[in-house]
Amino acid sequence: MARNEEKAHSMLNRYIEMKKKENERPKLKMPWKASYCHNLKRAQYWRKKILQSIGRKVSEIQNDTLSDHKLRELNDEINKWIQKKIEWEERIKELGGPDYEKLNPKPTDELGREIGNQEYYRYFGAAQRLLGVKEHMETEKKFVETKTSSDLRERVDSSYYGLDQDVDQKLENLEKNIEEKILKDFLTEFDEIQLKKKMNQN
Repeated sequence: MARNEEKAHSMLNRYIEMKKKENERPKLKMPWKASYCHNLKRAQYWRKKILQSIGRKVSEIQNDTLSDHKLRELNDEINKWIQKKIEWEERIKELGGPDYEKLNPKPTDELGREIGNQEYYRYFGAAQRLLGVKEHMETEKKFVETKTSSDLRERVDSSYYGLDQDVDQKLENLEKNIEEKILKDFLTEFDEIQLKKKMNQN
C-alpha cells in the first residue's frame, strides 16, 4: 500500500514539475554580437542586464580575501562587460534609441582617462592591490603627467620651426648666385623668343 502511495506521490510531483516548466517563459539568450539585435526594447533590456552583471562583479571584487587568480579573473570579466556595454549602447543609438554617451557623463579614472575605452584596461577594487599592478599604475601616472599635450605645446617655440636661427652667409650667397643664374638664363631665352617672333612677322 505504501508503495502505491509513493508511486502516486512521485507521479503527482512529476506532473507538477511538468506544469511549472510549461508555464515558465523560455530564458532569453543574449546575442553574441549587438548587431544581431534588431529590436530597440530588447537591446535596452540587454544593456540593463549587462549593467546588473557589472554591478554584481564590482561588489564581488571589493573582497580582499579573494585569491589573486580570482581577482584577475573577475577584473577581466568586468572589463569585458564594460566593452559589451559600450557595444550595446552604440547599437541602441543605431536603432534610434537614446545616446547614452551624451546622456551620461563619461566615467574617468584618477588620470582623467575614460573608463571602458577600448585601449585602456582598468583595475577595480582589490585588484588594484595585486602584485605589479600598483607599480604599473604609478609609472603610468608619472608618464601621463609628464607627457600631456599642453606640456608638449609649451615646449614648442620658434626655434622648433627654425625661425630664430642665424642665417648662414655661405648658404645665402650660394642661393643668390643660383637665383641670378636662373634669372639670366630666363631673360636670354625670352630675348631669343622675342627675336624669333619679330623675324617671323617680317
